[in-house]
Amino acid sequence: MQIVGFCPYGYDGSLVTVEVDIRRGIPGTEIVGLPDSSVREARERVRVAIKNSQFTYPSDRVLVNLAPADLRKPGASFDLPIAFAVLAASRQLPLSDTAKTLVLGELQLNGTVRPVRGVLAAVARAGLEGIDRCIVPDANLNEARLGGHPGVVGIETLADLPSVLHLMQIERVGAPHERDPWRRSLEKVQTGAPSFGYDFRELRGHALARRALEVSAVGAHSVMLFGPPGGGKTMSAWRLPSILPQLTHAEAVEVSRIHSLAGVLPAGQGLITRRPFLAPHHGASTEGLIGGGRALLPGEISLAHRGVLFLDEAPEFDRNALQALREPLERREVRITRADRRYRYPAASQLVLATNLCPCGKLGSYDTECFCSNAELHRYWKKLGAALLDRIEIRIPIGIPDAPELVGSDAESSAVIRARVQRAVDFGMARHKDEAFLRNSELGAAGVRRYCRMGTAAGESYLHAVQTLRLSARAAETVLKLARSVADLAGEDKIATSHLLEAVQYRRAGESEEFWESLSRTA
Repeated sequence: MQIVGFCPYGYDGSLVTVEVDIRRGIPGTEIVGLPDSSVREARERVRVAIKNSQFTYPSDRVLVNLAPADLRKPGASFDLPIAFAVLAASRQLPLSDTAKTLVLGELQLNGTVRPVRGVLAAVARAGLEGIDRCIVPDANLNEARLGGHPGVVGIETLADLPSVLHLMQIERVGAPHERDPWRRSLEKVQTGAPSFGYDFRELRGHALARRALEVSAVGAHSVMLFGPPGGGKTMSAWRLPSILPQLTHAEAVEVSRIHSLAGVLPAGQGLITRRPFLAPHHGASTEGLIGGGRALLPGEISLAHRGVLFLDEAPEFDRNALQALREPLERREVRITRADRRYRYPAASQLVLATNLCPCGKLGSYDTECFCSNAELHRYWKKLGAALLDRIEIRIPIGIPDAPELVGSDAESSAVIRARVQRAVDFGMARHKDEAFLRNSELGAAGVRRYCRMGTAAGESYLHAVQTLRLSARAAETVLKLARSVADLAGEDKIATSHLLEAVQYRRAGESEEFWESLSRTA
């Protein structure tokens, strides 16, 4: 039996063959194949766990090889495969076939198998590579079953290994399984009535912001909320998850897989059924937002895949971290390059930025005066930069509501808005039919030409808007994507002039010459 471990590098990961040679010599254990310190420490953990599980550790020279040798092996997930390989090499296990077996797990000294990260990705990779058997920690079993692999079993202690192997050999579970479980149908994940703790009913006034966030939820469009403190920017952003559409099964597995690779999927957790919402502190580093570092973990933008990444007080974040978001926003994935290898993580997240109009926050307030200089304003907005702002599809000015709005009756609830959003998303899914469903913000140039069809009047209005407003190529394409989302809300196949004009309003908010002139005059 060939024993295989797993390195959780990147979304796909790498399989690692675990080989053991026992020969006469001075007793000792050596692990080769570029192990890190946690894997080298496995020598003592494995030795003691084997003895405490009523097995015998070989009294000869033991050599453990982890192949390929040029890939650094991290983490404690190699404990169980190393112990398995040692017991197999010393003929203490009933092995009667040559099948490949994926084995994952960290060992305690008493032989208990602890959960590890990346199990879902490991089982998926095993299915693609034709590995028909997987032994995973019992705490990771629900996670491992998400990939649809028929040969997955859980194990609680090292002492259970012989009975687990006997069961696997008797049942011979090997029904044909899906080689790529992420190409399932777009069946929605059934979650019942969701409760998010925040409701749009509590947001008074801000009719433009409410409508713009509804459009953004339909197409997963990036958003910037700007205005004076206390206007409702943060309050609006925290209520966006309450109107997002349901995850499809394929999306839910993707999200669960990324969280598993990051080690933040709780033990015993199965499928993640809600779109993630992450709001990191402005002290987050570039590696924290984008991913990477020594362990090559996914960053916040990947953990927010198919959900929302909210950056409150965006100009307070490090400039390099903010600018590093540009490529993931464009490509919908993060690419991490090292000297010897390249790794990727999906990052199709909806970016939401919230910012004041000036460093002191008083600009735009009615009862206070801003004393920021033009130079300070320039430095403040320069941290965001034109390149990043050009990738923000919707810009929403948030002013302080008038008194009648603040004391008025409750507004429309999130449940009502969410029902409209779901109908619009279903309308888009029906339009794509058998194709891989893309949210409107993810449409490429070919998709825009195919799905953003306009009537004659709308086409003339679009041409006039592009020429008059001098829109860039990206901005012009963005307007069509936004118009497509507005039309989906209306249940219309073709984009009408009204849909187009509403889209232009969202794209150009805060970019008019009058806005920036008033900004300078007030300063």
